Amino acid sequence: LKMSKASDVLKNPSNVATSDSFLDAFWNISNSDHAVRNKACADIITHCYNCEDGTMNKKDAEYALTRLLRGVCGGKSGVRQGFASTLTSFIQARNVCFSESNEVAADGESVSCKDAIYVRTKLLKCTEAEKGSTKLEIRGSAFGRLFAILAILRSGTFEINDPAEENHRTDLVFKYCTDLIDLYHFKRWMRESAAFAICEVLTAISHSTLKDLLDNDNENEDKKKLKRFLSNDNSKIDPEKIAIQLHLATLLKINVTELVNLDELSDACFATHTEHPRIHLLFEKIVDGIQTSDELFKAFSKHVLTPLAKGSIDRKATSLYLYQRLIILVLEEQENNEKSFTHFEEYVANESVLKLLFSSNEKHTLSKISHSIRENLFTIISNHGAQSRFAATFYPYMGGKSFVKTFFSGMDSKNKVTFLKNHVNVKDLFSFSKVDKDEHIQTFILEKLIQEVEKDEDDGLISKLLSFLSDLLTNPNTAELFFPKVNSLLFPKKKKKSFQDISSKLDLVLKIYNKFADAEFDEDLDFENLTDLAQFSSELLCSESDSNKLLRHFVRLNWIDAVKKSECIDATVISAICELIGCDDDKEMSDDEENDYSSTSEDDDTNLANLSLVDDSENDDDDSHEKSASSEKSIGDDKEDEDIAAMEVEHDESADSALASMLELKNSLRKKGQVNIARENYNNQIRCTMFLEIILNHSKSIAIDQTALMRILALYRKTEKGLKDLNELVEATRFLEKLATIFTQLSKLKSHIDVTSTEKYDLDNIANVIIKAKTTQFSKICSSIITFIHRSKLASEEDMCFMFERLVGYWSQKRGPDLAVIFEDFTRFDEVNEKTLIKPLINASEVGRSDFVKTESFSLINKVLKDSSSTENYVYIVNSCTAFLNGEPKKSQHIVTSLKLLEKCFQCVAKREDCDAVWETVQSKGLERILDGTVDKNSKTQSIMSRVNSLKVDITAGLLAYQERQSAKKTPEKSSTKTSS
Repeated sequence: LKMSKASDVLKNPSNVATSDSFLDAFWNISNSDHAVRNKACADIITHCYNCEDGTMNKKDAEYALTRLLRGVCGGKSGVRQGFASTLTSFIQARNVCFSESNEVAADGESVSCKDAIYVRTKLLKCTEAEKGSTKLEIRGSAFGRLFAILAILRSGTFEINDPAEENHRTDLVFKYCTDLIDLYHFKRWMRESAAFAICEVLTAISHSTLKDLLDNDNENEDKKKLKRFLSNDNSKIDPEKIAIQLHLATLLKINVTELVNLDELSDACFATHTEHPRIHLLFEKIVDGIQTSDELFKAFSKHVLTPLAKGSIDRKATSLYLYQRLIILVLEEQENNEKSFTHFEEYVANESVLKLLFSSNEKHTLSKISHSIRENLFTIISNHGAQSRFAATFYPYMGGKSFVKTFFSGMDSKNKVTFLKNHVNVKDLFSFSKVDKDEHIQTFILEKLIQEVEKDEDDGLISKLLSFLSDLLTNPNTAELFFPKVNSLLFPKKKKKSFQDISSKLDLVLKIYNKFADAEFDEDLDFENLTDLAQFSSELLCSESDSNKLLRHFVRLNWIDAVKKSECIDATVISAICELIGCDDDKEMSDDEENDYSSTSEDDDTNLANLSLVDDSENDDDDSHEKSASSEKSIGDDKEDEDIAAMEVEHDESADSALASMLELKNSLRKKGQVNIARENYNNQIRCTMFLEIILNHSKSIAIDQTALMRILALYRKTEKGLKDLNELVEATRFLEKLATIFTQLSKLKSHIDVTSTEKYDLDNIANVIIKAKTTQFSKICSSIITFIHRSKLASEEDMCFMFERLVGYWSQKRGPDLAVIFEDFTRFDEVNEKTLIKPLINASEVGRSDFVKTESFSLINKVLKDSSSTENYVYIVNSCTAFLNGEPKKSQHIVTSLKLLEKCFQCVAKREDCDAVWETVQSKGLERILDGTVDKNSKTQSIMSRVNSLKVDITAGLLAYQERQSAKKTPEKSSTKTSS
């Protein structure tokens, strides 16, 4: 509160207040405007102590003192604060007047000391709660006494200006301490405030007097009471008393353990409120005294600060606030460099607080204080040049870039290498390489990255290694030095060559990575279209060993770049990629082929090797030679199978057992080899699916015809059917998951579909495929295709309606494919879902083969039914639900689903006046009677009963409105008849 000093008021005689302004001033003391409040304070002081004749207005001064002391007991907004601040200035002015008079009482004591004792007596009397006071008034009196004592303390009453008054002033302070101790024991809610006041009053006592109080016995009752209060009491933990003891230890600069039991510190802290910004007095006193005692800091850090940092959001805020206070202590004492910095080093090394301080997902309420603390930390460390000293402490909690900028850049070369070896996470190494170009550091980082990439395929780590390699190989000063190591990683099967001899390979790598725009390349590597690039990239993907993950990543980056640059991905490119992933030429497998595929015996494993990756019919002579060699090998294998079969026929049960074992072993090895071939083929197909995934994610425009989708779908069915024969081969399962992912991406496609170059889809053909679905996963894939067709507008609404009519009809009549997932997905499209689905589903609900199908139809209708639907649809729904309920379904869940549909139907009809046919149907079908029968048969099912009751209310209201409309129609007819007669 802004308040003028009493001495300044006394020096200005023009401020003398009149009697009216004096009385009015007491009303303005609690005003929220500090200017009004200051003037009121000045009016009171000048009226009482600054009369023009130089005398004190004792009567009004006594009145003012009494009113101010009683005013601090008020509980209204601003009253206690205003009266207390005015009381401070009032007592200060009073002390000035008495000290300037230099009067001495008969007993030799000064008048000012006598008056100070009188003020205390007056204070106790005015702040005493009267008999019969309410709890609120008693509380106000207690806080009023506390505020009044603090006002007197701040007025300078306890300051000893004359040595002769020292004993009197000290005795007075002890008396006030006794008053505060009484307040401390008054109520539990009063303790913290009273403890704060006791700490303030103790500060006014000289150190020698306090030490004498603690060390010696005293006959003075007030001193005895204070000493007993300050002594340790092991009966219970008292946080406020511990705070006072810590304050006293800090004040006297003695060891904390002489006054405080540190084993109780944790329990004492958590026995208080620990939610920021409400910080208990105990925490403040701990922070104030923490530099005077190492034992106090260790106990506080381990048992208080760490649990707070792991607690609730409020406790975390408290821990950060206390942590900030510790740092501020160091900033305030930077003149004691090494000593304060040693304390600082101990303070910051709290693992839990550091983890909270640098948390990437810190709460919004903590962000401001966290940022402030980090700035202070980095400022102190930078000023002391102690980056190496704190690097290991902060690194686990900071991001790589932030750490490099703050700490690593300020370290010397020796400490950098040591730190990289012992502490740095491998994923952060690239950030360090950007800062320091020293050869030893670069070599260490390169070897470490290469080692980690060979261990584990991590896209993020590979990306960092690629960027690092680019920096090394495009710099003439480092390229020749580091290229042998890079070459051994990129081309592990090739012999090492000199830098000049393999410049073409280096150019190829740089071209793939898109770093050199002016590099010269061989003509053989210049691709005219995406089809050729895809073919070449697939050979790189599938010809190298598994250890060469880096080259595959180069291929991926190059394909992404090529797709992004292309204006439109046409059907030719999609068709070529379909061949790369193993699709057949035909759109769809015929029924005969499906039957043949599904009936393959376990012994006939020749199909395992027939899952080819790439169609090489257009390759050069070397490729054709390899194909001929492969075909000869296949013929040889067939002959070998015939020989084995013949030998098996020739040998009966009496044949040599050793020969039979050999044949069995040979046969198992042959099967194992075929499985290995199939596994490799599937791995190659999985790698090539990358081309499609990138096209769907990064292309600007794309043209996907129906033939390509049907080929991929046929490949999925073929692989799915052959999975059992492959003994659930892991690679085959992964390939199926990849294909399913492609269809999911297709349904969410954001690229523009080139409709001009894409023919309309034949939905009848797609429906034929969907009907043959055998698994739920296949149905989901078909749903993704339908979603893609609808969103891309590749089929007309009429065709879509016809397809869904056919699918729903098939699903409702024949057991087999799970097509409900398709209908469920299509209900998301509000613009067409009702038009395409509602009539087929209503029909399915009437003629479905089972209660389950009917119930599923009800559920789907509920999702697509709208207020704007036709009256005919509402009538059909009521008829269908009525017939279903009248058929006495067995499962309560089925009944509830039909009741939900009826409820929504009546809600829609109630909003319209053109649906009288619905209410006619309700009357004619006797729906209320059927609902009563349903309740009778399911009286124990609460969900059915509650919904039926709700429905009956809707029906009653609807029928009444219907009858009113009918009556209104008849009344004009009668009146017109009378008029004509």
